Amino acid sequence: MLALVLVLAAATPFQESLAELARSKAKDPQKLHRLFDLAWQYDNAEHPELATSRGVAGYNNRWTDESLEAIERRKHETVSLGQALSAIDRRKVDAQDQVNYDLFRRDVDDDLAAQRFPRELLAITQLAGPQYLSSTLDIMPARTARDYQDIVARLDAVPQRLAQVEARLRRGVETGVVCPRVILRDVAAQLDAQTPEDPLQAPLLKAFAKLPEGVSEEARTDAVRIYREKIVPAYRKLREYFVSAYLPHARETVALSSASGGRPPPRSRRTRSTSSGFPR
Repeated sequence: MLALVLVLAAATPFQESLAELARSKAKDPQKLHRLFDLAWQYDNAEHPELATSRGVAGYNNRWTDESLEAIERRKHETVSLGQALSAIDRRKVDAQDQVNYDLFRRDVDDDLAAQRFPRELLAITQLAGPQYLSSTLDIMPARTARDYQDIVARLDAVPQRLAQVEARLRRGVETGVVCPRVILRDVAAQLDAQTPEDPLQAPLLKAFAKLPEGVSEEARTDAVRIYREKIVPAYRKLREYFVSAYLPHARETVALSSASGGRPPPRSRRTRSTSSGFPR
């Protein structure tokens, strides 16, 4: 815990860049566009799946760090983002950028308001969770040897992602922030469906059923090995925790306001749960 406090007390590189921007003597329109650029770069780096969906290269070998520590860090960085935006005088930018400013401000304010409720602890439902990781792999480029290296790298990191989900669920049980039972009904079966006996029938390994020209058989061999040795045990471990320890604590109530922590703020209007794209 002390280590976490010390980490959060120190400014991150993103926060340092925001502070430097706020101190800058540049004109407000330049500062606003610099802020948009910083936020865009940060958003892609922090949420590689989003970068993949945008077609931004260079992030396809990673998943978002969904550890409790990383989530807490991003909350502090969002506060700094709002402060940097407040240091820019909206009246000194043109009409189009005033609209961009307002949209950006709305998104940041939504994210700040969302921090009042630990929604990240509701880490799995029938409609969202690690049973849908394959949806990111489905939209990844899969044409070259480098593309397949990225896919294999993401496969190799799946167990870590599942461990982070379990850690968030555990924190939810500890603090009383748990999902309603009704939206968890099919989750166990959904988790089971991720690990069929035949690796090449697994949703995560669809890209390896037929390799494109120029991609060696070694890529498939690596994927199958990772699947059998790492992914299958990791999914089974998460399923066991979910069924034996999480489900018994699920709420019979439905409204979020009935969860520990009180009434949550409205859900952010952004395109994902923690952040989204910014105007360019």
